[in-house]
Amino acid sequence: MAFGITGAVDVPLNDQLAKVAPLRDADGLAMAREHFENRWVTWNLVRALLHTAAFGCLVWAPCGSPSGAATAPSPPRA
Repeated sequence: MAFGITGAVDVPLNDQLAKVAPLRDADGLAMAREHFENRWVTWNLVRALLHTAAFGCLVWAPCGSPSGAATAPSPPRA
């Protein structure tokens, strides 16, 4: 999901910003930053949270199931 956000939001924003950067006009760069910054920061935060959650899942996964379902079942009584 985070990679989808990167492709759908961040890469197009970066591409648009790259078109402005070669102009090297301070006013143009300031306007571009004002236009892009809030959207870029918001989606970058979403990506960071998703990656952090994924990392947490990877760390937690080897610990087994919290309900104990990972343990072997008791043998049937005769």
